[in-house]
Amino acid sequence: MKRVLIALSIMALASPAIAAPVRGSDGPAPPTESQNRAAARKAKEDERAYKDALERIPTSSKKQDPWDKMR
Repeated sequence: MKRVLIALSIMALASPAIAAPVRGSDGPAPPTESQNRAAARKAKEDERAYKDALERIPTSSKKQDPWDKMR
């Protein structure tokens, strides 16, 4: 039983080393030009939607005071 526990602990400690990237690997492929254009278009649409949502928020003429009722 003791040997099994030792083997499992060694495997648990060695697993992060196995998952480490190998030197010289190129990593993921760079995005293509069409992917860049699609991402830029989506970012622009998201920004426009965000600004439109901010404009729809009503502005209050009365100043908000959270301690108003306590004074």
